[in-house]
Amino acid sequence: MAQLLQPGLEELKLSMFQQVPFCVAVIDRELSLAAANERFEEYFGEWRERRCHEVYKRAAEPCQACPAERAFRDGRIRVFEQTGVDRHGRSCQYAVHLAPLRDESGAIRYLIAMSTELTEPRS
Repeated sequence: MAQLLQPGLEELKLSMFQQVPFCVAVIDRELSLAAANERFEEYFGEWRERRCHEVYKRAAEPCQACPAERAFRDGRIRVFEQTGVDRHGRSCQYAVHLAPLRDESGAIRYLIAMSTELTEPRS
């Protein structure tokens, strides 16, 4: 029955992905960004063909105690705060909601990361 989608539902899902008031990224098991919405790109910059730590932190190596690696291992939803770097090279703080995306067999193929800025507005 999952294949019997109502007309327009795929377009609605894509529209929601782009319009939610969060930076949204999809992370694969290699920690590469598989997709991101426009708000993510406006805030963090170019993400294509890059790994999450390269975009969020401008770091060459994954974070110690990487929340994404742990979520792939245990399948748990996580909410946490991070310090990273925005697209202008400025330090920023943001809250992340990280959740597994499972396929039909229940395997975790991707994670969805929804971030919102905590940094005080700059004048």
